[in-house]
Order: sequence, then C-alpha cells, then structure tokens
Amino acid sequence: MKRLGIKCTLISDLIISSRAANEGFHKSLDYIPGSKFLGIVAKELYDMSPQNTQRTLDIFHNGKVRFGDAHPLLKDQLTYKAPLTWVYPKKEKISDNVALFHKLDQEDSTAQDTIYVPVKDKYFSLDRKLLTVEQNFSIKSAYDRELYRSKDEQMYGYYTLKKGTQWLGFIDFEDNTHLELVTKHLIGLKRMGRSKSSQYGLIKIEEADQITLDQSNARKGEAYLYAFSNLCFLDPMGNATAHPSPDQLKLPPKSKILWEKSKIRTRKYQSWNKKRHRRNHDRFIIEKGSVFTVLLEAPLPYSSLEKGVGAYNNEGFGYVLLNPSFLTGDSGQVGNPLLNWSFEKAEQDVFTSNATIQAPDSHPLLQFIKRKKQRLDTDHLMDKVLNKFINQAKKEGSFSHITSSQWGQVRNIAKNSDSISTLKNLLFNEKYGFLFTGPSKSQWKEKHINKLKNTIQDLSTVHNLAEEQQIKYVLKLCSLMAKSVQQTKPQSV
Repeated sequence: MKRLGIKCTLISDLIISSRAANEGFHKSLDYIPGSKFLGIVAKELYDMSPQNTQRTLDIFHNGKVRFGDAHPLLKDQLTYKAPLTWVYPKKEKISDNVALFHKLDQEDSTAQDTIYVPVKDKYFSLDRKLLTVEQNFSIKSAYDRELYRSKDEQMYGYYTLKKGTQWLGFIDFEDNTHLELVTKHLIGLKRMGRSKSSQYGLIKIEEADQITLDQSNARKGEAYLYAFSNLCFLDPMGNATAHPSPDQLKLPPKSKILWEKSKIRTRKYQSWNKKRHRRNHDRFIIEKGSVFTVLLEAPLPYSSLEKGVGAYNNEGFGYVLLNPSFLTGDSGQVGNPLLNWSFEKAEQDVFTSNATIQAPDSHPLLQFIKRKKQRLDTDHLMDKVLNKFINQAKKEGSFSHITSSQWGQVRNIAKNSDSISTLKNLLFNEKYGFLFTGPSKSQWKEKHINKLKNTIQDLSTVHNLAEEQQIKYVLKLCSLMAKSVQQTKPQSV
C-alpha cells in the first residue's frame, strides 16, 4: 500500500455543512471529509466511456484508492478525534484526569460515587496537545435580482472553518498505478464546500510527509478498536446498522464485541453529489472517535485491518486502529483506569506566510480582471492628459475664438476615421486638410494647429495608447472643448 500525505491550507473560510438542508442554521463539520477530495479528482477524471471505465472504477468506486479525511494540523502533527471512552470527573480539569471508560470497574464504590463526563468535540496529538476546532459564523441573505435588494424571509447562517487554518490528511493507494494521476489533479488551488461561487471554499492542497497511524498488534484477550474515521455497516438486507458483527470488524472466528465496555455515537450522514447534481441517499453511520472493546479468540495483527472495514471505503470510511496507545494507557498497572497523560491546551496551526498565492495566468477570471484593470488605467491616463490640455487652454485663452461648431466638425471627422493616420491626414494635410481649407482656415492659426497636432502625436510616442484609444481621445477632447466654448460665450440680455 502507498500512502500520499496531503496538507490543506484554507485561503478563505470553508463551509462543510453537517446536513444537506438549505434552511436553518447548522454547524460545519470539524474535519474535511475524504469525499471532498474524491469530488475534486472526479471533476477532472470521472469518465465511464469504454476506454476509461476500469480506471474510473479503480479510483472512485472499488476501494483501490481511499480518500481519507483531513484533521486539524497541530504543531505539524496529525490529530485524532478524542475517543468516546475518554471520561473525566465532572467539575474537574481534563488535563490530568482522563480515565478510560472501558477500564473502569463499575462495581468499585469509588467509581460509582464519581460522576464522569465524556471528553467531547476535542482533537489531540500524540505529543499530548488538546484542541477545539473554532468556527466562524455569518448571516447571509438571498438576493432578489428583479428588485435589486435582499429577498424577504430568505436569511440563512453559515458556520465556517476559519481562513488560514491548516489540515492534514492522506490518500491510500493499493499500488502505484494511479498515484501520479490522482496527485496531478488534486494538488494546487482548489475549491470545495458550499458557496464556492462567492467568498468561500478556496483551499490550497500540497503534498505532506509520510503519515503513520498509532496502532499495534493485539494478543488473544481483550482489545480495542478505535474509529479513526466514520464507519458505515450494512446488514444482510442492505440496510445501515449500528451493530456490526465481529465478522464485519474482521475479528478472528468466535471473537465477541463487549458492548457494555464499548462507546459509539451515531448520526445521519447526508451528502451531495455534484457530478450527478443530486443528493446521495442518506446513511446511518458510526461517528469517528467511537470505540469497540472486543474479546479476541486469537491474536490479531493490525495489518489485517489495513484495507478498512464496512462500506464506502473509497470516501475515507472504514479506518479503524487496533490497540492505539491512547486507549491502552501506559501506567503498566493492571486495572488502573487512568490514561496517565498530562494534556496541554493548544491552538490549531494557522498559515502565517506573507507570500501571495498566485492563481494560474490562464484562468479566465484573472484574464478578465487584467483586461478590466488595463481599461481603467487607460481611461485614467486619458482623462489626465485631457484635463491638462483643457486647463492650459483655459488659462492661456488660446482656443477661445474657435467656435463649438468647428470642434463639432473635427469630432465628426474623428468619428468617421478608420485609423489615426486617416484622421491626421484629413485634419492636418496642407492641401485638403479640414484645418487648412474653407472657413476653418481663418479660425485655426498655425500655433493652434501645431498644439492640437502635438497632443495627438504624444498619445502614441509618450503615452503608448492604441489607435482606438487615440481616436477616442480626440472625440472626447472635441466634446469638452465645445462645451467649454459654450460656457464662456457671453449671454445676450
């Protein structure tokens, strides 16, 4: 088996809703499901044509490629969901008092007198750091495109994973056949989650170091299975069940599940398939962090669980760890229920680099923004040159005797010219140019002609404007100068 580690950095807030419903308020998941990574790759590679059918089945359906969940990154280490069998005395601190439910002696009077509460919604690393995934909340409103305002009674709220946070996960491959292809289409800037078309869902995915999970072999007797990921089991009728059989957990024959010492949490799992543009059928799953206490009738190597248990392994379901250190304890004392780990509270890793993340130059949106900026810069430059010319003309009074009709005729010539060379020829040719013939000859002196000619020439030599922009400049200049003449013309009483 080949494992590809992936590190995710949230460039914007990310919405991974725990329900598929569109109404109401519901929190985001506190992890990134493997199905999201599967979806990113499926967008590029899913193809059931005859020549690619087998490749598609191998990558997306039959479990040869398993897209695991991404958990919060803590001090560059992978984190685990706190097991449901972790409990601590009520009204006491978690840090030094975590006990293992499956090792508590229920008949002990001390245990009966103590009220234990579970460690909820926490992640931890093997160097004994403990964290809670913080989420942002924002209220939004649907937009009415006809009335150009917010829609009535269309408010909704989003809980989001915070921008800048980092997450660590992995993808398992049965062999190297599809490793390079999947990596090529997964690594880079991607979008996932809800509201990708607005301000959410931009994520940077890159390769990470090799990831090893905490587990060990189990001897005959009592052992512990920890649900590193969500689990989904189906009964013989094909219905989801929260009571898997020992065979479904891949236990040796005649082994048993000790339900009185196990702790599981279930929920309904809803998801949306964007490729098919519809919801998947709802699943009844066992949540990550659940713990099965089992009684083995023979030794069990952890390698026998390497391919996962239950259904939907391709989406990251089915990862179970055998006898991890955080369930067996390290006190060395028989019957001691304490984990004997001293925890320190910590915060999730946050992306702090000041480097700018570049989108591909070929991206259509980026190309559109560049063209838009170029047009705005050109218009700004043109207005600057126009204002300079007009202000100087007003100050000197050099064009005050030229009538608005003259400017209108110059504008008409510019409007009908197909190039700047044609325009210059029609205006400045000494034999037939407009400024040198007819009534214009008496109004346009040599200094006026040269000034207009020079400002048009500077558009290409000094300001590097295209021919289209040069003609646009002349049109705008004539309109403004004509207005200026009309405003300064004395009114009759």
